[in-house]
Amino acid sequence: MKIAIFTNEPSFMAILPHIFKTICDIFPLQQIVTVKEMPVCTHLIVGVESINETIWPLLRRVVRTGLPAYLMVTQSPTPSEYERIKFMEIEILDDPLKLIVGNAFDKPLELLERMKHKRLDRPSNALIYLENGVHFNTNLNCVIYDDKRIPLSLREMQVLTFFIHNQGKIITKQLIAQEIWGSYVSDESVSKLIHRLKVKLGPASEVIASRKSGGGGYYFEQSEQMG
Repeated sequence: MKIAIFTNEPSFMAILPHIFKTICDIFPLQQIVTVKEMPVCTHLIVGVESINETIWPLLRRVVRTGLPAYLMVTQSPTPSEYERIKFMEIEILDDPLKLIVGNAFDKPLELLERMKHKRLDRPSNALIYLENGVHFNTNLNCVIYDDKRIPLSLREMQVLTFFIHNQGKIITKQLIAQEIWGSYVSDESVSKLIHRLKVKLGPASEVIASRKSGGGGYYFEQSEQMG
């Protein structure tokens, strides 16, 4: 499942990635009509503050994709607008912020309980501590430090995972090439990949060290998990 969300509304752009997490991509509203092809997705959401005449051409373009389509709107549509949207076979979604606020008034104690910060005694399997306050999130394919998320490319993620599984061993460039590319690549290509990864690791870059002994290569060693 992949959801493409087209919106210019700051509240939607802020909250929807937290609701749909990794299964959504957000695009500017005008991109609906400026791109030749829609993004690869299974569902489409158009998010606007209110309905006006500029919205209808965008909705018609969305309908032509044949994909399940939704209109998320902050201000409730008028009865005539509602009928017109339903005739286009577009589902209308409420502003998610309204639902959160509504639940806060309906079940305040339950909401407070859910909002309580739950301290983790150890990182989940998806969160691997590297060094100097840097974590590797295996679900989001990123490293996290100083309240920042640094996304990793597919190969950067693969080589970091390979290092973690072979901690304490000297890993040659040839072995990395075979594992990541599946065939021969130049030593320079491997070196550039490792360099890009170390830059993204920031304060934890020293977990990957070059080794000349044993045929040369790289050595990976994590710090002990911080308590």
